[in-house]
Amino acid sequence: DLALHPNQNIVFSSSSDGSIKTWNYGSGNLLETFVPVSDHDLIPTSISVNKNDSRSLIIGYNNSSVKLYDIERNEEVLSINSENNNKDLPPNTSSQINKIVSHPLIPLGITAHENKIIRYFDLRCGLNFDSMVAHLDSVSSLAIDNNGLYLMSGGHDSSLRFWDISNRVCVKELTANRKKFDEAIHCVGYHPTLNISASAGADSTIKFMKLKK
Repeated sequence: DLALHPNQNIVFSSSSDGSIKTWNYGSGNLLETFVPVSDHDLIPTSISVNKNDSRSLIIGYNNSSVKLYDIERNEEVLSINSENNNKDLPPNTSSQINKIVSHPLIPLGITAHENKIIRYFDLRCGLNFDSMVAHLDSVSSLAIDNNGLYLMSGGHDSSLRFWDISNRVCVKELTANRKKFDEAIHCVGYHPTLNISASAGADSTIKFMKLKK
């Protein structure tokens, strides 16, 4: 996974070797490599810059745990497991985190899981305060609009779903990318200024949708 820093020319990448790398995307130079956990079986499957504190990363793992990591001090700030608060669970790809996003305005993190679940947690204390079965198949991707009002989720059931973040209710569902080899939607996103969203999928297409205001 990749994550852009909002204020600097830096991009973060997560790797199957357990490391997070920091790159200058202007020059392409590798700036730093750090390994947040010593367990080599734990793989960071998704990363996001904490939009309420850009000095930290939110990292999701293949055992469904989440870590808040201070990139300046190179240390863990918070560690939780979104399933049962046991941060030492072994890897379990059936419930791993496929995507993690940070809310732009409030200390809220949201995770998409292989077992069809979306979870919400408080970044201040790590409390997993809500979870729900969100799709008929794995939830592969998430995006939050710039106003912080709506969450868009994509799944391998070929559906795009739009959620009111305040009450976690689905307000709209669309069929997007066709399923191919048991996968459908791989990535979703909102345009930063236009009222447009997009999805990319296993059918080798990108779908653009104009959203009603």
